[in-house]
Amino acid sequence: MKFNLRNIASYVIATIYINLGFIKRRQNKILNEQIILSIYFHKPSKKMFESCLFWLKKHGYIFISTNDILEISNGQVTFPKNAVLVTIDDGWETNKVNVVGVGNALKIPVTLFITTNPMETGEPFWWSCVKEANKIGLTSNSVAYLKTISNSDRIQLLNAIKNKISLKREAMSPSELIEIAKSKYITIGSHTVNHPILTMCNDEESLFEIKESKSKLEHLLGSNVESFAYPNGDFSLREVNLLKKLGYKIAFTTVPHYISISNIYDSYTLPRFEILENCSLAENICRMTGVWYDIKLFKHNK
Repeated sequence: MKFNLRNIASYVIATIYINLGFIKRRQNKILNEQIILSIYFHKPSKKMFESCLFWLKKHGYIFISTNDILEISNGQVTFPKNAVLVTIDDGWETNKVNVVGVGNALKIPVTLFITTNPMETGEPFWWSCVKEANKIGLTSNSVAYLKTISNSDRIQLLNAIKNKISLKREAMSPSELIEIAKSKYITIGSHTVNHPILTMCNDEESLFEIKESKSKLEHLLGSNVESFAYPNGDFSLREVNLLKKLGYKIAFTTVPHYISISNIYDSYTLPRFEILENCSLAENICRMTGVWYDIKLFKHNK
């Protein structure tokens, strides 16, 4: 955990919630109702990822895959109790050891949603370019701001700084992804080509991002790619219809909620709880179980 004011305050609050029995009561609710925990990481350390999985295993959670979710939503299998789905967004290089290695060792299914352009070209993720440009004074535009403008304007601003920045590869390589995908515990899904904010894209851009990423992954892996995660969680009916048309069968948002009997049949807008890399395990326990989002101070922020 990084020792800053935010994390210290969050650790104190999370510890109080745990000690007061909020987690235990929530676990009883999850166990006795038709609820699936749905969680996602980005670039966790091995220690944090292991700690979260060990905590879930210790407390009796059963790990299921995105294919299991699809079978449940199709009515092929009954709704499980005390189940948890683990997903990873972006496709960071460190996921190979910190996520896939741990998942294989513990025999836990994990779905990785891959952004294909950084994987193919070795270019850094676009938000890393912006953060680096801010550090060295090349731009005053923030990542948050670039998420609010049109995709064409975002690309124009990125093109003005990209060649002036030197960053190492951040995403796993095609050969690494091919090797990872051989594991029976790993499912590969799409997270677009360039990780744009899809609702800021025009029709042509949105189609390209959703269609081309699927095509590239299927060509690389030689297998069908049927799952998708919306970058930043942003989507509209246009994106849902494109996913259906292009042969995707399941898609995930960043809406912090449980997968339940009431929403699992809407398989293109499934919710997930975000798990952070640089905070305490106590906070992430509260996040995984959904308790964190009951705290008014920490409402969902995309």
